[in-house]
Amino acid sequence: MKPLMPPVALQGTRLAERYDLHQQISHKAGRQTFLAQDTQTQAQVVIKIIQLNHSPNGPVKMAAERAEQWTDLKLFERETHILKNLDHPAIPKYRDFFETDIGACIALYWYKAISKQNRWPHSCPRADALPK
Repeated sequence: MKPLMPPVALQGTRLAERYDLHQQISHKAGRQTFLAQDTQTQAQVVIKIIQLNHSPNGPVKMAAERAEQWTDLKLFERETHILKNLDHPAIPKYRDFFETDIGACIALYWYKAISKQNRWPHSCPRADALPK
């Protein structure tokens, strides 16, 4: 398997012949989130990626990494299933799921968020969900 790509290596990449990755939003071990553009609709989207590749570290560590990746993948698939079935103004809406040679990806609708400093006492991350 290929080693994990560093976070910046994906910026400017097109995934699934549709999503252009523009700005990295977050990065954790084996996971990245990007602000992207859907080239079919021109809409801004969020792409969450779980990378399934790993660096070779010997047979014992590789087995442990594979078990951990399997668990991560199952959780990612569960998250996808839950997002597909939820409709709540404070939760980003599911748009697409696809796999690439990098890993599994979820595309979500992007909503301009209110900064944490300017949020109301109750949390409401989507600006379109606020009262007018």
